[in-house]
Amino acid sequence: MERHVTTCPDCSAELNDQKNFLRSLDVLKDEKPLKLPADFTKKVVANAESSVAGLRGDRERFNAVFICAGLSLFVLFAISSDGGKWASTAVDSGGRGFTVAGLVLQAILSFVLGVSMVIRSFVTQFGSVALLVALVSVFAAFVLVFLSRRLLRFDRA
Repeated sequence: MERHVTTCPDCSAELNDQKNFLRSLDVLKDEKPLKLPADFTKKVVANAESSVAGLRGDRERFNAVFICAGLSLFVLFAISSDGGKWASTAVDSGGRGFTVAGLVLQAILSFVLGVSMVIRSFVTQFGSVALLVALVSVFAAFVLVFLSRRLLRFDRA
């Protein structure tokens, strides 16, 4: 192997690159770790949250749509030779997706029906004024939780 490395310029260059890389790692090992300020994380999070802007203009939106369309065409041409297999896989996946969506919708429907039955029994048991008081109390609790979370998030920035 040593004889091959001395005669082959590619292998010799690769071996030298590996040696230089290992030397660089040894130099990094001896350096002291950087000390960060105490509020470094808070400043990074505040800066990141304030600089998130998304798409700013119509031109950027057009460019994004154009790039996505180009990538879609590229994918279409790339899979054109196996199009039948890909199409049948997509149809099978779509069927599974509809099955999962149906399951989720059925769970939501069951939840809504259960809540309506509880409300109906509550109204027949205690009257509609008590239901109104309960609904206002639940709404107030949700508002308090939402506002407290917003205030906590605002305080962090």
